[in-house]
Amino acid sequence: MKETATMKLQALRKEMRITQAQAAEWIGCPLRTYQKWEQGIATPPGWNLKLIIEKLEKYKEKQMDAQKIAEKLRNGDQWDMDLLKELCDLAGLSDEWKDADGDTFETVAYKAADILGVEIV
Repeated sequence: MKETATMKLQALRKEMRITQAQAAEWIGCPLRTYQKWEQGIATPPGWNLKLIIEKLEKYKEKQMDAQKIAEKLRNGDQWDMDLLKELCDLAGLSDEWKDADGDTFETVAYKAADILGVEIV
């Protein structure tokens, strides 16, 4: 059986354990468009599909790195600010992390964890 674009996208997303909304957000397309691709209602052009899959695979690598960081954070007795910064950097929230203060750093860290699909507590 030939693997279709639908099958590739769906398999990669499920392997990564992310929602359709997270996949759509990461590749920068509307959720409904992504859902249509997975349902086979619409198909991205071949060259675009390759870029989409590359983006999801890059996200998968970041997610694996984030899982390692999250595990260290969960196993620690207190927040490790260097690990939290690294997590925020992976999620593309470097500027938000720099601007965070004692009242907001936790919010930024949870946002980074959500973007990367990891649990930090």
